[in-house]
Amino acid sequence: MISADPIADRMPVFESAKGILTTHYDMDDVEELGLLKMDLLGQAGLSVLREAGDNLRENRGFTLNLHTDCDWRDEQTWEAIATGQARGVFHIESPAMTSLLMMTNCRDIDCLTAVESIIRPGAANEGKKRAYARRHQGLEPATYAHPSLEPLLKDTYGLMAYEEHILLVANGFAAMPWGRADMLRRALAKNKDRRRIAELGAEFRACAMRNGRCEEETAAVWQLMEDFAGYMFNKAHSAAYAVEAFQGAWLKARYPLEFLASVLTNRRGFYAPMLYVMEALRRGGRLLPPDVRHSGASRFLVREDAIRLPLNQVKGTGQDLPLRIVERRPYGGAGDFFRKVKPRRSEWIALLKAGAFDSFEEPRGRLFWRFCRLEAALTGGRQDGAALFETADPDSGLEDSRPSPRWEHELLGFPVSCHPLEYFAPHTDWSRYITAESLRADPRRYFGKQVEVCGLIVADRIHSTERGPMKFLTLADYTGFVEVSLFAEAYQAYGHLTVQPVVAVTAIADPFDNRKGCVLNGEFVELPYRAMSPATALTARM
Repeated sequence: MISADPIADRMPVFESAKGILTTHYDMDDVEELGLLKMDLLGQAGLSVLREAGDNLRENRGFTLNLHTDCDWRDEQTWEAIATGQARGVFHIESPAMTSLLMMTNCRDIDCLTAVESIIRPGAANEGKKRAYARRHQGLEPATYAHPSLEPLLKDTYGLMAYEEHILLVANGFAAMPWGRADMLRRALAKNKDRRRIAELGAEFRACAMRNGRCEEETAAVWQLMEDFAGYMFNKAHSAAYAVEAFQGAWLKARYPLEFLASVLTNRRGFYAPMLYVMEALRRGGRLLPPDVRHSGASRFLVREDAIRLPLNQVKGTGQDLPLRIVERRPYGGAGDFFRKVKPRRSEWIALLKAGAFDSFEEPRGRLFWRFCRLEAALTGGRQDGAALFETADPDSGLEDSRPSPRWEHELLGFPVSCHPLEYFAPHTDWSRYITAESLRADPRRYFGKQVEVCGLIVADRIHSTERGPMKFLTLADYTGFVEVSLFAEAYQAYGHLTVQPVVAVTAIADPFDNRKGCVLNGEFVELPYRAMSPATALTARM
């Protein structure tokens, strides 16, 4: 809120839970008082771009300037966008957006700008996502509710996609004054006060009649506008998001590790970190565990072809420990580290299990007992090694110096010393299944056919329908990701299996209209086929 007078003199205020001074009045009341309201968006996608540039400078000695280096006609980037390979890229990585980009075969900034808005509820309520995709590719002609709308809606093929389309149509078709057209835009954008919308709709029809439009034409155009009601973007907003999305896709296409490390650092993405880890591995990267000598406190660092996990990724280390570790470097050895940092017992045990002391080149078991003695000395002998060992898990296996994927998963959120699929689905016979790469490279081969896919569930979403709940799954294999839909009947029959980390799904490949890809409609779900018997697999894991 912006006011020439002290805010408290104009309205009641209070301090929110986050410590921000907040008004009791809602946005409409504030404007009725004549105050200026501004919405300032905290944009994490911009942080990802900035920090990816930092990673490039540190790892490659390359200073990035997106304004001059980014080529808007770059075929590699548009190929990634149009084929659903933009996971991690702000605003175009969700399953719905990925499918829409593939449906439209999006390969230019105008299309990307339109898609950014069409995905929103207002434009989507029109039921025109498929229509836009078809019209953009010439699969069906553009149509207009009235000839006067053609110059107004030509850029979106006769479909309403942007907020200003309401203004343009209200004025261009009905000669509604711009101020009143803006009131109509506000009412339709919020789509809450149906009485207000009805009042403005009557005013729109009256203006149209005075402008020489017939009742039938007016009803058709008003229906077009009313169907557009809901949250929507203006074109400038969509264009800004499109620019940011393209820059992210360009960065990922050329410098995937630097980009994905930045996504992981900022912890901002549609998916859980596991997906971005698997994407980094797929793009030729390696993961390195946290290291008290080399890791950042909170940043995922890129060194050549590897991503080094930060210290704050280790669960149970407290908020101040990672910074303390970085600030008190260098360390001459494990003993020097312990004396300088003085970690709590739970903290050094977590770091030890996560492999953060492996660069000291001492067996983990030996380090455990050394830290026991050091802690006893620092506490004045109040704890001896035996007592410390008793407080730890007696069956923890700390004497084993080998990396433990189980510990890594528990403490870091994902295994580091092996591929997640090796950890979650050992001994799976992947040769039985259609890969994500195969579906992406030659989708026409599978159209209308029954296919079997398998992967780690990296995202899922339940959606209510008239026939019952259905579920959407994102499955990751060694080659990429596939989206699978389990409609109500399939979800009711097999939904209980989707709590498992890795599943195999038999689905029908339903092609997009442009034949550039397909959706997988799941028919049944099962656990992955193993190359050996369950008993043998269990013995191998132990």
